Parts: sequence; structure tokens; C-alpha cells
Amino acid sequence: WLVADGRLLPEGLRSLQQVLQEEILSMLVRLDMAKQLAKAVSALHDVGLCHGSLAGRSIFVAPGADGQELRRVRVADVGLVGALQHTGLLCANEHLSLGAAYTRYLAPEAWQGPCKPSEASDVWSLGLLVAECLGAGPPYAECRNMQRLSEKMLPLRAHDMARPHPVQRLPGDLHSMPSLAALLGACLRSLPGSRPRAAQLVSALAVAISDAGGDNHDDDMG
Repeated sequence: WLVADGRLLPEGLRSLQQVLQEEILSMLVRLDMAKQLAKAVSALHDVGLCHGSLAGRSIFVAPGADGQELRRVRVADVGLVGALQHTGLLCANEHLSLGAAYTRYLAPEAWQGPCKPSEASDVWSLGLLVAECLGAGPPYAECRNMQRLSEKMLPLRAHDMARPHPVQRLPGDLHSMPSLAALLGACLRSLPGSRPRAAQLVSALAVAISDAGGDNHDDDMG
């Protein structure tokens, strides 16, 4: 599941966005990719670690083994922001300088000021990435760059106003998966303590895969 920082990416890996934009994927493949991603984040949390910078740019996809339709998901940049903060290369309130590709996945509490990585902030980002896997598109897609995103988000910080929903639309197929849709909504709750755990999302995705006629294999992510 996890690609260590500094390790060369295996040949054939492409970014999640590239795969979603360039390939026609069945809902079963999308659900399986989302489950692999959620399982990787859950595994980190199980050992007391947080990713801290989950974003589309840190997720990579490899072709399935032996020409299989299912893809293999890899997660990169684990602990990168936390490490930069620990070494003093990035101050706690400078994470917005990392650009829109990262900050569009930030949890609301991170926009309020200095914020250490947490399971809850990971779950917010994970919920957005799962929704993206299932066809929702990237969060705040209308904001093409960091300037537009900042203009939308920063004024709300001073006035404690309700934030715009990061996902403009959920895929129509989710109407047939109400439990999964409800859990994705819970991932995007404003209060960090009210968000579910990544393991709950793994379970919900496993049920959705089973309902769609898929096989919940024990992912060999090597």
C-alpha cells in the first residue's frame, strides 16, 4: 500500500487523477481502488501514525497483475508535512504554501490556523479522495489555482462562516449505496471528533463491492 518517501516509484505507476481522467473505469474498479486507499490509511492509523498530507498528488495507481481489470493503489508522501514541520523546514502555519494540489484536500480545522496531522484530518481528506474515485471529481474543482482557492476559503476563517461543500456533486450510482453515501457525508463533517474512522470506510466499501458482485479479495499490495 505505502510508498516510502524517497523511494523510486515502480514503472507503470500513474497519478490517481490521470487514471480517473483518461480511463473508463467500471464502478466495481472504482470501489476497489477506494477500498485499497481506505485500507492503507486505516493501517497507518492502527499503528498510531497519520498521513498528514493526503491529496490526489500522493496517490498512485498501477496496472492490475496479469492484465486484470482491478488496479493496485499506492500511497506516497506518508508523514511528509509532519516531518517538514519537525525539522523546521515548514512552519505549522505554512502548509498553505504547498499549493492548491494539496490544500484543496485540507480539513476545515487546517484552514483555521496551525494544525498538527490527525486521524480526523486524514479521514476528511480520505472522504474526498474516495468520492473522487467514485466519480465526484476533485474538491473545489471550480478553483483552478491557489489564488482562487484562497479567495474562497480564507475570508470564511475570520468570520466563522459555514464553508462551501468541497464536492459539488456525488455520483448518481451512490444513490444505490445509501450506507456508503451517508458515511462519506460523515467524513466531511466540520467537527473533527464527529468523523468516522478509516476502518469504518473500509467496511462500508467492502459491503458496496459485495453488493456490486465483486470479490473482496485480501489485497496483496506488495
